[in-house]
Amino acid sequence: MSFTKKELYELGNKYKKFIEKMEVNPYAYIKNDIPYYFVLYKTRITGTEKGFAIISPRSEDHRASVDAFIAQCKFVLTENNIKNNSNRKKVKLESHKKVKDYLETVLNKEFLESEQNKIYQRAFETIECMFKLQMEFNNVWESANNLINRVIEQEYFTNKELEELLDYIPTLNLIQYKQLYRRYHYCEDFDYIYENRHQIKKVSPLI
Repeated sequence: MSFTKKELYELGNKYKKFIEKMEVNPYAYIKNDIPYYFVLYKTRITGTEKGFAIISPRSEDHRASVDAFIAQCKFVLTENNIKNNSNRKKVKLESHKKVKDYLETVLNKEFLESEQNKIYQRAFETIECMFKLQMEFNNVWESANNLINRVIEQEYFTNKELEELLDYIPTLNLIQYKQLYRRYHYCEDFDYIYENRHQIKKVSPLI
């Protein structure tokens, strides 16, 4: 299904001006067994983007080219979105681990009044939930990244891969929202625990 660089550059040259250079997207969008490639045109010296085109060695249908352009844009934008989220995957939770261990120790060793126990238990569950959600985020991100790598390796994608990739974005966003919402919603619990830290007798305070 793939074509040589020479074939693709010959097709892309039809729309290239003399002072321009071009870049052909390495993977094609496949629809009805026909491949469509995205081509970007830039100035030779400054690299300023000047235009784009959709080329296909097997089709010149304008409507199909428009559909291919939309699909290529969606895929690239979503790919960039997921790649940019890689830093979120690397979030370090060492400080949260210390808080989690502290809260767990307090709950196990300290005698707490009923309302106090609820606050410490809720705070512990909030931190624990953060760890679980972070693991879920990492797993979803890895699945999305594997899909991108598979497309790059096979040098094409279809509507099936595109829809699958698009579905990852709201999933990742929802996981992050859940993490932030619970911390914000129960922030007063942590304020109370900080202010009450010296009243805890059997466990050394973190600060």
